[in-house]
Amino acid sequence: MRDSTSHYCSGVRRAGTVVAAGVLYLAVSAVVWWHLFPLGLVHGISQTQFGDPEQDVWFLAWVPHALGNGLNPFFSRAMFAPKGINLAINTSILLPSLVLSPITELFSPVVAFNVAVILTPVLNALAAFIAFRRWAPFAPGRWLAGLFYGFSPFVLNDLLYGHLHVTLIVFPVLALPLFDDLLIRQRGNPIWKGALLGAVFAAQFLTGEEVMALMVMLAIPGVIILALRHPQETKARWRRAVVGLASAVVAGGLLLAYPLYELLLGPRRFSGTVYPVPYGFVVWLKAWLWPTGVWPQHTWPAYVGIPLLIVVALGCWRIRSGVLRFATAMAAVALIFALGGAIHWTPTESTHIPLPDAIFSHWPLLKNLLPIRFALMVDLFMALGLAVVLDHVHGALLSRARSRHDSPQHRRGGAAILPALATTAFGAVVLVSPALGSRIPFPTRTISVPAVFSSPALTHLPPGTILLGYPIPNGFQTDPLVWQANEGMPYDLVAGYGFIPAGHGTTPIGSLPASPAVTAYEDAQVGILPPTPDPSTVAGVRSDLARWHVGVVVEYAGYGGIEQPKQLAALVDAATGLQPKMVDGAYVWRLP
Repeated sequence: MRDSTSHYCSGVRRAGTVVAAGVLYLAVSAVVWWHLFPLGLVHGISQTQFGDPEQDVWFLAWVPHALGNGLNPFFSRAMFAPKGINLAINTSILLPSLVLSPITELFSPVVAFNVAVILTPVLNALAAFIAFRRWAPFAPGRWLAGLFYGFSPFVLNDLLYGHLHVTLIVFPVLALPLFDDLLIRQRGNPIWKGALLGAVFAAQFLTGEEVMALMVMLAIPGVIILALRHPQETKARWRRAVVGLASAVVAGGLLLAYPLYELLLGPRRFSGTVYPVPYGFVVWLKAWLWPTGVWPQHTWPAYVGIPLLIVVALGCWRIRSGVLRFATAMAAVALIFALGGAIHWTPTESTHIPLPDAIFSHWPLLKNLLPIRFALMVDLFMALGLAVVLDHVHGALLSRARSRHDSPQHRRGGAAILPALATTAFGAVVLVSPALGSRIPFPTRTISVPAVFSSPALTHLPPGTILLGYPIPNGFQTDPLVWQANEGMPYDLVAGYGFIPAGHGTTPIGSLPASPAVTAYEDAQVGILPPTPDPSTVAGVRSDLARWHVGVVVEYAGYGGIEQPKQLAALVDAATGLQPKMVDGAYVWRLP
């Protein structure tokens, strides 16, 4: 009875510690998103020079819409109609969209997006806090390590842009205890443990394929490092480990069979390079050590800082901990991958020393994997190393303090307070360095649906109606995606923001290619459309409308600073042979 009561009390204390840690992480996230709350979760959104947050809002809306209407969640014609877009090959965050679908349906996809970006670093940090417990019991140390992982420079840099596919990184840290159970401790049934590991990898694939690729690529050297460090244990345990890993492969393969089909063989896939920028998305050593760079949005994410690096390195040297040495080795391996094809001190200063990415970057399934994404795995293992070091420091200080006090009262509590405070303060000072260069609170802006796009004229269209509107959501003008998503996707958009093939199996593009209609809309925006419609332009626009099967044309002049709304309206009049209706301050043409 006493043992069961003690076990219950221990479980309650542990749960209370997790809740307290989560509340503190949530408070930190509230500071990060402080500017969002005055605008409200319904109308506020992060402000960037790109259209990525709006794209994530659309992705969050698509999955519940598709499932509610019996559509394929991995492919959509609601964007880039009529051909559509392959979502399996884009960063479509399918699993988060499914999990957040109740919020999307009850409120709006904008609310779901804001909930997601607020909770993402909290969930990352809390997952690390829980997972690291088996290697570092000291809770304040684990909390600081989780803080670094959940709110790392990498996460904070990309979270401003949404980028849930690489900032929601709960699953990599959850995989660590499962690998530990399969390869080191060999607890439980290896088949079930392996199946659970496979499910974790599948969940990561449906959240972000790039991060799952990182996990696979680092799992291989991780197994090799363990085998080399413990050859005798490897000989005794390899059969059980192989069974578990095989079970993971089978379970993950079964869960991902159809998503992989859509990725590799589905419609509108592409095979070209998405980011053909040499050395633009790699870690530079200077950026890893110091929070400045020529291209801040791609140097700051890599930042770890000299103090944290020194603490983990000294800990690895002075502390006899296999976990710490393994974490340090894995951080080094991840850094090698993150450096890209050659070691660069700055973007223009290369050592020309070749690295493994020079080979992997040419493999079909890995050529669009950005090396800088490995920075998040560096952060994972540095966070684990920090947790172990702080746990050891606390243990050493506590042992020394208790040795100086002989009374039971001091041994029970009095002697433990100062070591805990000292260790926590030491860890907090170390983490001041990664906080440098932070742009928090994040900038935000108001976003709302113009009246015309929420009017019955556009929300009660026949299913599958294709809309061409101004502004065209081409490139970074992506507010129309939010307007469509917020109203439940009552129409399909001619354009969009995502990667589609420029031709069959060719290099992908992120927006509609140039055409008479696209050019005319862009010319009207900057004020160079001819005052009288040119016959060749009229014929080209008419051809585009027929080729896209457009059912509705909308010209909303209240967005994007259009310079020539009347000239553009005259061009559409000539191309359609119709006169528009004025709906809430916008021209609307209904095509037969």
